[in-house]
Amino acid sequence: MSDRAADGTCKVFNGENYELVKSIKLAVGADNAAYDAPSHYQYVSAGGCHAGMPITLIAIVSALNGQHLGDIPVDSVNIQAMAFESSGPKMYADLADVNKIAVIDREKRSIITTWSLAPQCQKPYALSLDSAHQRLFVGCRLFATQAEWWQPGKMLVLNTDSGKAVAVFDAGGGADEMFFDAASQRIYLQGYEGIADVWKEVDPDHYESIGRIQGGVHGKTSLLVPELKRYYVAVSEHQDVIRGIQGGKVEEAYIEVYEVQP
Repeated sequence: MSDRAADGTCKVFNGENYELVKSIKLAVGADNAAYDAPSHYQYVSAGGCHAGMPITLIAIVSALNGQHLGDIPVDSVNIQAMAFESSGPKMYADLADVNKIAVIDREKRSIITTWSLAPQCQKPYALSLDSAHQRLFVGCRLFATQAEWWQPGKMLVLNTDSGKAVAVFDAGGGADEMFFDAASQRIYLQGYEGIADVWKEVDPDHYESIGRIQGGVHGKTSLLVPELKRYYVAVSEHQDVIRGIQGGKVEEAYIEVYEVQP
């Protein structure tokens, strides 16, 4: 687990009893993290705008021994999502502040190239990857301020061989999490309003919308677990805003559990 704590630590917990096993010192300002199961490496974006730094450091942490193996410096102050090739050294990171995707060589720990997402996508905040068909899915917020994140967003499909756009679709606002399930060929995009849009990849160049999940309006952190056929959404504690004023009953946080249908 990593957060924006002032001490810049990544904490490792025991999965059975949730006891703290180890604290790993990283740069401050940790925000997004992603796990690459084949390598057993956890990648954590730190620094950047949350630490007053001009760059982001993607820290590499071994899940096997809890060692901080090094950092990948990226010329961006706001990395919000990462995705990994299933076979090969490439990974992808969205550079939300400059509306680009960085293509990174994990072995060399260096940037290969960057792809501009303009004009179809601004504020890319979510990523998922279909490695088998060389397709990168990008969730776009489109707007700069939090007050505007509720406005409709986009889902952009890129060809990872060329970085060119293949398709673009309307989506709910405030893109925050994204998942691709290879078995069902489905793409899930979770937004700020508790809306999850779902598409099916008919083939690498054609996609169809198969539905929209409307959950609690403050649910944006989510997790797809294909092995369990479950989709989880965390709805944070909140008070509704009525006529511009926050008030009313405080709603406690809860987890929504959805069963994935065939």
